[in-house]
Amino acid sequence: MDTESAKTVWPERLAVAALVILAFFGPAASVISRVVLGVMVPVVAVFCLPFVISVRPSLPSRPVCVAILVFLALLWFGVLNTAGPQDRVLHFAFSSAGLLVATLVLLSTVLSLPFRHGSRVLEALEAGVALCGLGMVVEWQCGQPLTGLTATLAGNAVPKLYKLDRAIVIGTLLLWPVIARLWLGGASLWRISAVILGTVVLVVPTSSQASAGALVFGLAAFFVASSFPRLASWGLRLAVYVGLTGAPFLHMIVNRMPGTEFFFFHNANANARIRIWNETVIRIMENPWTGHGIESGFLASTSYLHPHNGPLQVWLEFGLVGAILLALFMGWLVRQMDRAGGRVRPVAQAAFVSWLLIFSVGYDIWQAWWQATAVFLVVMLVLAARLERQAAS
Repeated sequence: MDTESAKTVWPERLAVAALVILAFFGPAASVISRVVLGVMVPVVAVFCLPFVISVRPSLPSRPVCVAILVFLALLWFGVLNTAGPQDRVLHFAFSSAGLLVATLVLLSTVLSLPFRHGSRVLEALEAGVALCGLGMVVEWQCGQPLTGLTATLAGNAVPKLYKLDRAIVIGTLLLWPVIARLWLGGASLWRISAVILGTVVLVVPTSSQASAGALVFGLAAFFVASSFPRLASWGLRLAVYVGLTGAPFLHMIVNRMPGTEFFFFHNANANARIRIWNETVIRIMENPWTGHGIESGFLASTSYLHPHNGPLQVWLEFGLVGAILLALFMGWLVRQMDRAGGRVRPVAQAAFVSWLLIFSVGYDIWQAWWQATAVFLVVMLVLAARLERQAAS
């Protein structure tokens, strides 16, 4: 092997090894700690950087460059405009900027890897997601009492399994690239549906019913996108445009509808979120145009540090301006999904629906593990889309 070949081969092997480790240990180790992905994603990007430099990939497209610049501008504005604690604000700002760089490196890597390596990464992800599920079952059976709806019915409301809800979210969201690999391998719709519904059955008794709901809605979106691709694309774009730009007003309308409390079955967790969202909407209306800055959500309630609602948090921190920009970016993402092949496209749209549901009821949008999960999900779906294109060529 000559010197030039050696210089090209070792960065490629290093990048493949790093991606395989991330794909396997990322979801698997999330059972032990929720911060694993938030650390692993940027670290793996560092190991992939020599490969990206060696292949010299083309620069991102103009929309991507514009989105990056807008995000950085919003981030800087949110830091300067914030009413939140400076230590948390700066920590989340630097973490988010670092994950943005890691995203570009990882996407450049998976778009440049040979076909055989991409298949290995997705195989490692399948094993990692399976081990994540097995780890949660073991943790559950070895001393964690039931939680969620099953616990309430059984009279056991102590949410000891609560700390695993992050692992449940990670495992269910990363199930979608595994589904993409199964369908690329020739699995039937019925087999895929059985895998998703089986996961729902396992998740429902836990403290993360949002994950179960996300999978159910994702499965519905998967069938719609498979049969009516144009309807699914336009429907998703309409949903993000209306949902994100009108989030506070939609919340006020739904909150005034009769039967809302009955819909939530008097679930304490759901009712607590409704109270948080009510207070958040009040705060949003104090400055609806530009918001209150990053990590200002703690002012919405004395008990919670953030609104537990992504669209409302964007409104609270960046106002209508931030909500419009996010909606435009999300709509652009949906349009990019339309360019994927007939197998990966519906899976990507289903994953988007699942992510959007959890985003709308879940976690602080600045938490590194949550951002890294979204990054990891996008990177794996892009890898699956590239494998489909390569197989068809």
